[in-house]
Amino acid sequence: MAAEVSVGVCAILKNEADYVEEWLAFHMLQGVGRFILYDNNSSDDTCRRATSFAKHVDLQIIHWPDSAHGFECTQLLAYLDGARRLAGLADYVAFLDLDEFVFASDYRPLGQVLANFPADTAAIAVNQRLFGSAAQPSSTGDLVTSRFTRAAAPDHPEGHWFKTIARPDRIVGFDSAHMVALNSGAYVLSDARPLPRPQYPGHSSIVAEGALRLHHYMLKSRQEFELKKLRWSGQDLRDRYTDAYFNLRDISINAVCDERLQPFASRIHEMMRRARADGMWPSATLRREGVQRQLDGKDQRHKSF
Repeated sequence: MAAEVSVGVCAILKNEADYVEEWLAFHMLQGVGRFILYDNNSSDDTCRRATSFAKHVDLQIIHWPDSAHGFECTQLLAYLDGARRLAGLADYVAFLDLDEFVFASDYRPLGQVLANFPADTAAIAVNQRLFGSAAQPSSTGDLVTSRFTRAAAPDHPEGHWFKTIARPDRIVGFDSAHMVALNSGAYVLSDARPLPRPQYPGHSSIVAEGALRLHHYMLKSRQEFELKKLRWSGQDLRDRYTDAYFNLRDISINAVCDERLQPFASRIHEMMRRARADGMWPSATLRREGVQRQLDGKDQRHKSF
Protein backbone atom coordinates (compact mmCIF):
# COMPACT_ATOMS: atom_id res chain seq x y z
CA MET A 1 0.00 0.00 0.00
CA ALA A 2 1.30 3.46 -0.93
CA ALA A 3 2.15 5.94 1.81
CA GLU A 4 -0.61 8.40 2.67
CA VAL A 5 -0.32 11.81 1.00
CA SER A 6 -1.24 15.20 2.45
CA VAL A 7 -4.47 16.89 1.40
CA GLY A 8 -5.58 20.52 1.41
CA VAL A 9 -8.80 22.29 0.45
CA CYS A 10 -9.17 25.70 -1.19
CA ALA A 11 -12.50 27.55 -1.26
CA ILE A 12 -13.97 30.99 -1.73
CA LEU A 13 -16.91 31.87 0.50
CA LYS A 14 -19.32 34.63 1.39
CA ASN A 15 -21.76 34.74 4.32
CA GLU A 16 -21.60 31.01 5.08
CA ALA A 17 -21.85 31.27 8.88
CA ASP A 18 -24.60 28.63 9.07
CA TYR A 19 -22.57 26.10 7.10
CA VAL A 20 -18.83 26.68 7.47
CA GLU A 21 -18.46 24.73 10.74
CA GLU A 22 -20.05 21.56 9.40
CA TRP A 23 -18.07 21.83 6.16
CA LEU A 24 -14.75 22.23 7.97
CA ALA A 25 -15.50 19.46 10.48
CA PHE A 26 -16.58 17.06 7.74
CA HIS A 27 -13.43 17.54 5.69
CA MET A 28 -11.20 17.32 8.74
CA LEU A 29 -12.78 13.91 9.33
CA GLN A 30 -11.79 12.96 5.77
CA GLY A 31 -8.15 13.67 6.59
CA VAL A 32 -7.79 17.18 5.18
CA GLY A 33 -4.89 18.82 6.99
CA ARG A 34 -4.85 22.31 5.45
CA PHE A 35 -7.55 24.79 4.52
CA ILE A 36 -7.17 28.07 2.70
CA LEU A 37 -10.37 30.13 2.59
CA TYR A 38 -10.88 33.27 0.53
CA ASP A 39 -13.46 35.52 2.15
CA ASN A 40 -15.41 37.48 -0.44
CA ASN A 41 -16.69 40.36 1.72
CA SER A 42 -18.68 38.37 4.28
CA SER A 43 -20.85 40.49 6.54
CA ASP A 44 -21.79 37.75 9.03
CA ASP A 45 -19.88 35.47 11.43
CA THR A 46 -18.37 33.26 8.75
CA CYS A 47 -14.74 34.15 9.43
CA ARG A 48 -15.05 34.08 13.22
CA ARG A 49 -16.70 30.67 13.15
CA ALA A 50 -14.08 29.31 10.77
CA THR A 51 -11.24 30.73 12.84
CA SER A 52 -12.35 28.73 15.87
CA PHE A 53 -11.15 25.61 14.02
CA ALA A 54 -7.62 27.01 13.72
CA LYS A 55 -6.71 25.36 17.04
CA HIS A 56 -7.44 21.98 15.46
CA VAL A 57 -6.21 22.26 11.86
CA ASP A 58 -3.94 24.40 9.69
CA LEU A 59 -6.32 27.11 8.46
CA GLN A 60 -5.74 30.39 6.67
CA ILE A 61 -8.38 32.99 5.81
CA ILE A 62 -7.57 35.63 3.20
CA HIS A 63 -9.70 38.68 2.44
CA TRP A 64 -10.53 38.49 -1.26
CA PRO A 65 -12.54 41.40 -2.71
CA ASP A 66 -14.50 41.32 -5.95
CA SER A 67 -12.72 41.45 -9.27
CA ALA A 68 -13.80 44.08 -11.76
CA HIS A 69 -14.51 41.22 -14.18
CA GLY A 70 -17.21 39.46 -12.13
CA PHE A 71 -17.38 36.64 -9.62
CA GLU A 72 -16.09 33.89 -11.90
CA CYS A 73 -12.86 35.81 -12.36
CA THR A 74 -12.75 36.53 -8.61
CA GLN A 75 -13.06 32.81 -7.87
CA LEU A 76 -10.48 31.67 -10.42
CA LEU A 77 -7.93 34.21 -9.18
CA ALA A 78 -8.50 32.96 -5.63
CA TYR A 79 -8.02 29.35 -6.70
CA LEU A 80 -4.81 30.19 -8.55
CA ASP A 81 -3.48 32.04 -5.52
CA GLY A 82 -4.43 29.08 -3.32
CA ALA A 83 -2.63 26.63 -5.59
CA ARG A 84 0.53 28.73 -5.39
CA ARG A 85 0.35 29.07 -1.62
CA LEU A 86 -0.25 25.35 -1.08
CA ALA A 87 2.41 24.12 -3.49
CA GLY A 88 5.00 22.31 -1.39
CA LEU A 89 2.66 22.17 1.61
CA ALA A 90 0.00 19.74 0.34
CA ASP A 91 0.40 16.90 -2.14
CA TYR A 92 -3.16 17.33 -3.41
CA VAL A 93 -5.67 20.18 -3.11
CA ALA A 94 -9.44 19.99 -3.64
CA PHE A 95 -11.05 23.14 -5.03
CA LEU A 96 -14.58 23.24 -3.63
CA ASP A 97 -17.57 25.40 -2.75
CA LEU A 98 -19.10 25.42 0.73
CA ASP A 99 -22.05 23.31 -0.44
CA GLU A 100 -19.77 20.54 -1.74
CA PHE A 101 -18.48 17.62 0.31
CA VAL A 102 -15.80 15.26 -1.01
CA PHE A 103 -15.07 11.85 0.52
CA ALA A 104 -13.81 8.37 -0.29
CA SER A 105 -16.29 5.76 -1.48
CA ASP A 106 -15.04 3.36 1.20
CA TYR A 107 -14.76 6.12 3.87
CA ARG A 108 -10.98 5.88 4.14
CA PRO A 109 -9.01 9.11 4.64
CA LEU A 110 -8.61 10.98 1.39
CA GLY A 111 -4.83 10.86 1.68
CA GLN A 112 -4.84 7.06 1.61
CA VAL A 113 -7.09 6.92 -1.44
CA LEU A 114 -5.19 9.57 -3.37
CA ALA A 115 -1.90 7.79 -2.68
CA ASN A 116 -3.17 4.78 -4.64
CA PHE A 117 -3.75 6.68 -7.89
CA PRO A 118 -1.11 6.10 -10.59
CA ALA A 119 2.16 7.94 -9.99
CA ASP A 120 1.72 10.24 -12.99
CA THR A 121 -1.68 11.49 -11.78
CA ALA A 122 -1.71 15.29 -11.54
CA ALA A 123 -5.45 15.95 -11.33
CA ILE A 124 -8.60 13.96 -10.59
CA ALA A 125 -12.07 14.91 -11.84
CA VAL A 126 -14.69 13.90 -9.28
CA ASN A 127 -18.22 13.82 -10.68
CA GLN A 128 -20.88 15.43 -8.52
CA ARG A 129 -24.06 13.99 -7.11
CA LEU A 130 -26.69 16.68 -6.78
CA PHE A 131 -29.07 16.83 -3.80
CA GLY A 132 -32.50 18.43 -3.77
CA SER A 133 -34.64 20.13 -1.13
CA ALA A 134 -36.45 16.90 -0.10
CA ALA A 135 -39.54 19.15 0.04
CA GLN A 136 -38.16 20.98 3.08
CA PRO A 137 -39.47 24.56 3.21
CA SER A 138 -36.90 25.89 5.69
CA SER A 139 -33.81 25.09 7.71
CA THR A 140 -34.12 23.11 10.94
CA GLY A 141 -30.62 24.12 12.05
CA ASP A 142 -29.33 20.56 11.78
CA LEU A 143 -26.47 19.40 9.56
CA VAL A 144 -26.85 19.80 5.82
CA THR A 145 -25.49 16.27 5.35
CA SER A 146 -28.20 14.93 7.67
CA ARG A 147 -31.17 17.00 6.48
CA PHE A 148 -30.88 16.32 2.77
CA THR A 149 -30.88 12.69 1.70
CA ARG A 150 -32.79 12.88 -1.59
CA ALA A 151 -30.47 12.97 -4.57
CA ALA A 152 -30.38 12.79 -8.33
CA ALA A 153 -30.28 9.38 -9.97
CA PRO A 154 -26.81 8.27 -11.10
CA ASP A 155 -27.65 8.98 -14.75
CA HIS A 156 -28.90 12.54 -14.12
CA PRO A 157 -27.35 15.06 -16.58
CA GLU A 158 -25.98 17.21 -13.73
CA GLY A 159 -23.74 14.29 -12.76
CA HIS A 160 -21.49 15.00 -15.74
CA TRP A 161 -20.15 18.10 -13.99
CA PHE A 162 -17.10 17.56 -11.79
CA LYS A 163 -14.79 19.31 -9.39
CA THR A 164 -11.04 18.79 -9.30
CA ILE A 165 -8.49 17.52 -6.80
CA ALA A 166 -5.01 18.31 -8.12
CA ARG A 167 -1.33 18.51 -7.29
CA PRO A 168 -0.90 22.25 -6.70
CA ASP A 169 2.62 22.37 -8.13
CA ARG A 170 1.27 21.07 -11.48
CA ILE A 171 -1.39 23.77 -11.83
CA VAL A 172 -0.69 26.64 -14.23
CA GLY A 173 -4.23 27.98 -14.42
CA PHE A 174 -7.94 27.30 -14.24
CA ASP A 175 -10.15 26.77 -17.27
CA SER A 176 -13.17 27.15 -14.98
CA ALA A 177 -14.03 26.70 -11.31
CA HIS A 178 -14.31 22.99 -12.16
CA MET A 179 -11.15 22.32 -14.15
CA VAL A 180 -7.43 23.08 -13.92
CA ALA A 181 -4.76 23.53 -16.58
CA LEU A 182 -1.66 21.43 -15.93
CA ASN A 183 2.01 21.76 -16.79
CA SER A 184 2.46 17.98 -16.74
CA GLY A 185 0.87 14.74 -15.60
CA ALA A 186 -2.39 12.92 -16.22
CA TYR A 187 -5.92 14.22 -15.68
CA VAL A 188 -8.06 11.25 -14.67
CA LEU A 189 -11.55 10.38 -13.48
CA SER A 190 -12.24 9.12 -9.96
CA ASP A 191 -11.92 5.53 -11.23
CA ALA A 192 -8.44 6.37 -12.64
CA ARG A 193 -9.54 6.25 -16.30
CA PRO A 194 -8.24 9.16 -18.38
CA LEU A 195 -10.56 12.17 -18.40
CA PRO A 196 -12.00 12.50 -21.93
CA ARG A 197 -11.45 15.89 -23.50
CA PRO A 198 -14.39 17.93 -22.13
CA GLN A 199 -16.71 19.81 -24.47
CA TYR A 200 -17.05 22.38 -21.68
CA PRO A 201 -14.43 22.91 -18.92
CA GLY A 202 -15.63 20.79 -16.01
CA HIS A 203 -18.15 18.66 -17.91
CA SER A 204 -17.20 15.05 -18.61
CA SER A 205 -18.84 12.75 -21.15
CA ILE A 206 -18.34 9.95 -18.59
CA VAL A 207 -19.89 9.89 -15.12
CA ALA A 208 -17.45 7.82 -13.09
CA GLU A 209 -18.28 6.16 -9.77
CA GLY A 210 -14.78 5.50 -8.51
CA ALA A 211 -12.75 5.85 -5.35
CA LEU A 212 -13.91 9.42 -4.67
CA ARG A 213 -17.36 10.99 -4.33
CA LEU A 214 -18.67 14.54 -4.35
CA HIS A 215 -22.03 15.45 -2.81
CA HIS A 216 -23.33 18.83 -3.91
CA TYR A 217 -26.12 20.40 -1.84
CA MET A 218 -26.86 23.05 -4.39
CA LEU A 219 -30.43 23.95 -3.39
CA LYS A 220 -31.07 23.06 0.27
CA SER A 221 -34.50 24.20 1.49
CA ARG A 222 -36.51 26.84 -0.34
CA GLN A 223 -35.88 29.33 2.48
CA GLU A 224 -32.14 28.78 2.26
CA PHE A 225 -32.20 29.14 -1.51
CA GLU A 226 -33.91 32.51 -1.06
CA LEU A 227 -31.01 33.56 1.16
CA LYS A 228 -28.57 32.32 -1.47
CA LYS A 229 -30.30 34.53 -4.03
CA LEU A 230 -30.04 37.47 -1.62
CA ARG A 231 -26.35 36.78 -0.97
CA TRP A 232 -25.43 36.96 -4.64
CA SER A 233 -27.97 39.60 -5.72
CA GLY A 234 -25.33 42.28 -6.21
CA GLN A 235 -23.08 40.16 -8.42
CA ASP A 236 -23.21 38.43 -11.80
CA LEU A 237 -24.45 35.20 -10.16
CA ARG A 238 -27.86 36.82 -9.63
CA ASP A 239 -28.77 35.76 -13.17
CA ARG A 240 -28.09 32.12 -12.26
CA TYR A 241 -29.91 31.83 -8.95
CA THR A 242 -33.53 32.35 -9.93
CA ASP A 243 -36.83 30.71 -9.05
CA ALA A 244 -36.70 28.83 -12.35
CA TYR A 245 -33.22 27.54 -11.46
CA PHE A 246 -34.57 26.06 -8.22
CA ASN A 247 -37.83 24.70 -9.62
CA LEU A 248 -36.42 23.01 -12.70
CA ARG A 249 -33.74 21.18 -10.75
CA ASP A 250 -35.74 20.31 -7.66
CA ILE A 251 -38.31 18.44 -9.74
CA SER A 252 -35.72 15.92 -10.92
CA ILE A 253 -33.09 15.64 -8.18
CA ASN A 254 -35.11 14.19 -5.33
CA ALA A 255 -35.30 10.85 -7.10
CA VAL A 256 -33.39 8.45 -4.83
CA CYS A 257 -32.42 8.18 -1.17
CA ASP A 258 -28.73 8.60 -0.37
CA GLU A 259 -27.75 8.47 3.31
CA ARG A 260 -24.05 7.81 2.74
CA LEU A 261 -22.91 10.70 4.94
CA GLN A 262 -25.14 9.91 7.92
CA PRO A 263 -22.37 7.91 9.71
CA PHE A 264 -20.36 11.12 10.14
CA ALA A 265 -23.09 13.08 11.94
CA SER A 266 -22.12 12.38 15.55
CA ARG A 267 -18.43 13.09 14.95
CA ILE A 268 -19.24 16.30 13.05
CA HIS A 269 -21.37 17.47 15.97
CA GLU A 270 -18.56 16.69 18.40
CA MET A 271 -15.97 18.60 16.38
CA MET A 272 -18.33 21.54 16.06
CA ARG A 273 -19.00 21.45 19.81
CA ARG A 274 -15.28 21.64 20.55
CA ALA A 275 -14.77 24.51 18.10
CA ARG A 276 -17.74 26.40 19.52
CA ALA A 277 -16.33 25.98 23.01
CA ASP A 278 -13.29 27.88 21.77
CA GLY A 279 -15.43 30.65 20.27
CA MET A 280 -18.65 30.46 22.34
CA TRP A 281 -20.93 30.72 19.29
CA PRO A 282 -24.74 31.12 19.47
CA SER A 283 -27.03 28.12 19.50
CA ALA A 284 -28.71 26.72 16.40
CA THR A 285 -31.99 28.26 17.57
CA LEU A 286 -30.49 31.74 17.61
CA ARG A 287 -28.99 31.17 14.18
CA ARG A 288 -32.38 30.21 12.78
CA GLU A 289 -33.87 33.37 14.25
CA GLY A 290 -31.11 35.34 12.53
CA VAL A 291 -31.96 33.70 9.20
CA GLN A 292 -35.62 34.61 9.63
CA ARG A 293 -34.72 38.22 10.39
CA GLN A 294 -32.73 38.37 7.15
CA LEU A 295 -35.70 37.07 5.19
CA ASP A 296 -38.09 39.43 6.97
CA GLY A 297 -35.82 42.32 6.12
CA LYS A 298 -35.72 41.22 2.50
CA ASP A 299 -39.51 41.05 2.37
CA GLN A 300 -39.80 44.50 3.94
CA ARG A 301 -37.40 46.02 1.40
CA HIS A 302 -39.43 44.53 -1.43
CA LYS A 303 -42.61 46.07 0.00
CA SER A 304 -41.04 49.52 0.08
CA PHE A 305 -40.62 49.68 -3.69
